[in-house]
Amino acid sequence: MTAAGGALDASLIEPERRRFRAIPAPLLPATIMMIILLVAPLAVLLSYSVLEVNGAAVEGGISFATFGRLLSSRYFWFLFGRTFAIALGVTLLCLVIGYPIAFLITRVHGWLRAVILVAVAAPLLTSGIIRAFAWIVILGKQGLVNFALTSTGLVDEPVSLLFQVRSVVIGMTQLLLPFMVIPLISAIQDVPAETTHAARNLGASEFRIFWRVLIPQTVPGAAAGITLVFALGYSEFTLAMLLGGGSFNYLSIYIYDSMTSLLDWGRGAAAAALLLASSLLTVVILNLVVRRLTRWSRQIN
Repeated sequence: MTAAGGALDASLIEPERRRFRAIPAPLLPATIMMIILLVAPLAVLLSYSVLEVNGAAVEGGISFATFGRLLSSRYFWFLFGRTFAIALGVTLLCLVIGYPIAFLITRVHGWLRAVILVAVAAPLLTSGIIRAFAWIVILGKQGLVNFALTSTGLVDEPVSLLFQVRSVVIGMTQLLLPFMVIPLISAIQDVPAETTHAARNLGASEFRIFWRVLIPQTVPGAAAGITLVFALGYSEFTLAMLLGGGSFNYLSIYIYDSMTSLLDWGRGAAAAALLLASSLLTVVILNLVVRRLTRWSRQIN
């Protein structure tokens, strides 16, 4: 009986093993492409940050001297803080602008809904360089904004709007807004309409319904949007370079200049490693905050 039982167990386990081995097979091509195009180049780049590098040539073994020089540099900490502040500001702007837009999209129907969705998703349908040059035309001294300001008499002469923090924030907000709106749409649609109707019938104001009913139940969607917008804005390069100018202080531009203009691959790789690590750390902290907010929303409900 024992031998028969063992044979029976083996006959049941073996098909399970074969089935388990067959599960990753459809994912194998995507996994290989991910390793070749993302993991391997990233590993090579990060390896330069912990090696003694002269220009682009490796001349020694493992060394963390480059990290030490970066972390002891006041300019790098200024650059790091500036980049973090701009990304955080863009994230907050996208959150404040995205909530009403997402709410409006869930409440309208037909052609109006389609028009709003196309307007929100339009930045994703064009190249980053085209978007940047479009903002240069709009914000330039002979652009649409200055034309409107001078025509209405609000200013006597064109004001400088390009190659400043404001132009970068405007361009990045327009670019990253869809990544906030789309998760919020999904979260708001999951809120039962009967909930808001009941609150309104009980005499709650629209602001109270928004604050006590809608926001607590859409915390996961807002968290997803915040994570996406911050991570993308924190490492944005094209808009920061074109709208801020070549001398604009931003961490991605610093990495680009280190590796192309100065040919200091070690410093550029170390800065990229710190950028990646700080971005991951921020995402982890955001997830912890979201868990607390989720508990808060449950207490409110």
